[in-house]
Amino acid sequence: MDLSEFLLARIAEDERNASLEIGRRDVVLVGAFAPARVLAECDAKRRIVEMGGHLRNGGLVEGRILLGYLALPYADHEQFQEEWRP
Repeated sequence: MDLSEFLLARIAEDERNASLEIGRRDVVLVGAFAPARVLAECDAKRRIVEMGGHLRNGGLVEGRILLGYLALPYADHEQFQEEWRP
């Protein structure tokens, strides 16, 4: 599994969890933990991964480094590889 595949799998998990929360009537919507916001963040992250992590219009961040930063929140996942740290 490479870094892009790892990220897309984690993003898909986050989306599934947020979608399940949206269906619950007792969910509390609090700032960054609002399921709709999580879904929007997943969409943004997926777009970055699919672009190969490269920024457009003058962005000078190397794709591998940017994807490494996106992976940091998942560093405690069993499939995370230390070599992905930026």
